[in-house]
Amino acid sequence: MTLLAEPSVVTDLLPQYNIPAAQLTAAQRMVAGWLKADAALAALPAGLTDGDDLFSPAFELVTLLVTNPELLASKTVGPTSRAWPIAQRRDAIRALVREQAQRAAGGAASGSFPPAPCWPDPALPLGRDWYRSL
Repeated sequence: MTLLAEPSVVTDLLPQYNIPAAQLTAAQRMVAGWLKADAALAALPAGLTDGDDLFSPAFELVTLLVTNPELLASKTVGPTSRAWPIAQRRDAIRALVREQAQRAAGGAASGSFPPAPCWPDPALPLGRDWYRSL
């Protein structure tokens, strides 16, 4: 299964990593499952290319997964440490894919709306008619 039409784009971007072909294939399979669920598709197109809407999210998710296969937040070895914001970035990419899929299906409002205020307003001591009790 090849999610990206050219899997070599990942290895070209990350020449400092020695990425085995099996690891790249496994990462693509995992990302394909995520994107299939997030985009609510029965099947992903075979071999995503630059023009596909899912290419950029797939490429970035595969890159994140290949550079940190254990999905660690940080790692310390001796006096050095590394930190990866993979969980936050991965979740943001997947949320964007879900949002775009909902918008394309017509199930989400278009535009940007603030969250609904809670009711009754906690700033008012007895609700909205508090002044009547004075």
